Amino acid sequence: MTPIKQLIRKHMRERFADRLDTKRSYTRGSLPSAYQHVVEDVTTERCFALMEAHGLVVIMEDPDDLPMDGLFGDVYCPKANPDINPNVLAKQKQEVVDRLNAEGQWFVESMYRCPEGDGWQTADGIGGFIGGDFWGSGYETALRREALDRYAEQFGAPRYRDCHPDPLQRGGVYLAALRMCGAPIDIDQGTEERYLRAT
Repeated sequence: MTPIKQLIRKHMRERFADRLDTKRSYTRGSLPSAYQHVVEDVTTERCFALMEAHGLVVIMEDPDDLPMDGLFGDVYCPKANPDINPNVLAKQKQEVVDRLNAEGQWFVESMYRCPEGDGWQTADGIGGFIGGDFWGSGYETALRREALDRYAEQFGAPRYRDCHPDPLQRGGVYLAALRMCGAPIDIDQGTEERYLRAT
């Protein structure tokens, strides 16, 4: 299991590589903000992975039935975009349609397990993703957090983000709070430490 700090470094490298690829320059003061978001994303992902491994939360992908007009809106409409050559818009639209036909359109939802007979409940969902565009979009952290929050809500435990101000400590405090509130968390200490350790 890769320690959280190594995952944070990996995510930071990827984010700054993306910045260089898109020719967005580093601006003073953005590094601490970017670091904070990466720490939040990685620690949420690890806590969610631990809960998912024990069958308590999950993210599901299903084909989305949103019509193309609903997906595109007026993005490729020449009247809405008079400053862009209509031929360029048509070419861009065709590229997206080709991707849609090849990779499909997906609706992604986060779910949590109910302790009493109801099985799985939807925490949150979002659609309109082409292929694997959901992963890495930033929405996955929000969906994971919502599933963790809704799972905790059933037992009167605090929401994931409210458990501790330090994201590196949050996962352990979240699990401890769930246990104290009577949630059926059957995760041994060694497994928890492997998923949530910071070094």
